[in-house]
Amino acid sequence: MNSNVSGPSGLSLDGTQMRHVIALLDLHADSPSQALIALDELVDAGRLAPAQRPAIAALFSLGAGKADRLLNEACADDEAVECLLQLRTHEARMVFVGKATARGTARV
Repeated sequence: MNSNVSGPSGLSLDGTQMRHVIALLDLHADSPSQALIALDELVDAGRLAPAQRPAIAALFSLGAGKADRLLNEACADDEAVECLLQLRTHEARMVFVGKATARGTARV
């Protein structure tokens, strides 16, 4: 497990950890209390380091754009970068298209 410190968030995630954190962020959008329980379970199972827990929990209170910037800074390897690009780029595009559609400025 990689629990090195990197970036201003103090968070460093490998590809597997990045998948877990993105899943937690998605869960948090629907059920904040379940996301915190799942975070604790991942730490207890050793999939995330106890030192990573505060930074990950702090991501829950951020907007998607700020959280994604911090996740980008937290990428510890190429797998984490690829995971972030695959799983969060889609989310960012959906938010943009949704806002543009609401304003009537979306291009298809």
